[in-house]
Amino acid sequence: MNMQEKNLEKIMQAVGNIEISTDEKRYLEWLSKYDPDTVNNIVSVMTKMKSRGAGRKKSVDVEAIHAYRAQGKTQEWTAREMNISISTVRRNWH
Repeated sequence: MNMQEKNLEKIMQAVGNIEISTDEKRYLEWLSKYDPDTVNNIVSVMTKMKSRGAGRKKSVDVEAIHAYRAQGKTQEWTAREMNISISTVRRNWH
């Protein structure tokens, strides 16, 4: 297995089982041509992003939204306090 193939394997392992487009795959193949240190750094960033949940929707604590509503808090205050969008609060307000 040559360097590019090893690099692409590392990148694809970091991508995991998410669906990627043909263009995205082509760019990942392009990235795999770089030296292993560069690829390792890119893979490291991708792994950190996945472990922090980047790209995933946050799970919403609906009970907390209801509790804030019962306390007389506003939807805007609740959104700021919970660090979620106001549309998410509105959707779960009642």
